[in-house]
Amino acid sequence: MKVENSSFIPHPSSLGFGRWLDWLYPPRCRFCRASVFDADECFCRSCRERIRRVTHPLCPSCGRPFLDTSGDDHLCGKCIARRPHFVRACAWACYPTEDGEEHPLREVVQRFKYGRKVSLGKPLGRLMAVDCREFFDERALDVILPVPLHPKRLRWRGFNQSVILAREIGRRPRLLLAAQPTRGLDPGATRFVIEQVLALRDAGAAVLYVSTELEEVLAVADRIGVMCGGRLVGMMWRDEADLGRIGLMMAGALDETPDAERLYGVRG
Repeated sequence: MKVENSSFIPHPSSLGFGRWLDWLYPPRCRFCRASVFDADECFCRSCRERIRRVTHPLCPSCGRPFLDTSGDDHLCGKCIARRPHFVRACAWACYPTEDGEEHPLREVVQRFKYGRKVSLGKPLGRLMAVDCREFFDERALDVILPVPLHPKRLRWRGFNQSVILAREIGRRPRLLLAAQPTRGLDPGATRFVIEQVLALRDAGAAVLYVSTELEEVLAVADRIGVMCGGRLVGMMWRDEADLGRIGLMMAGALDETPDAERLYGVRG
């Protein structure tokens, strides 16, 4: 292959190794092969729209959603008649059982479970970890235990899919350090990155977002710290942010070094 203009090829150091690989081998939807923004994304937007998500109201015991979307959560008839031995179950989506055209969720799950496509475990596990965060946030989990396989089945299949999913669910980050995460990205990819950062924040992760793009900082941050000359010269809550004041701090013309209470305290 001949490249007429090498200026269009980014150097790995300018994007980071992971992003450079995404540029070289663009990530694809695991079902339809359409382009997606991130390698950990399992489905494109079109395929996600075809999947019926589990939403409220639902049974607080078995997790099954009700066809009637009005009202509050309540026990379903099966759980009233015979309570399960577990406390609560949770699912991300309704698995399609009807025959007919190929369905994104059914096809990808079957490729993972029966087709030995182990690489699908990471995006599926990440999807469960992010989209089921309400379930995980309601309780402190000491152990995530995958369902074991019989030794004969494990030898035949070669892997336990629940172990792979549990490993990814257990990797929910508690701290994210993002330094210039949108540099060099187009508007669509930038929006995706910010949405993922906000999703992690809403899931309870602490986020340290370092950027020279003030609009991004105002969209993401709860508290804004300003640095100049390698020093923290100011700290303010987002609703207290004043662009003129921030500009003076960035230029070194204003120094409001925060005290310990403002730096580490919790806003009342």
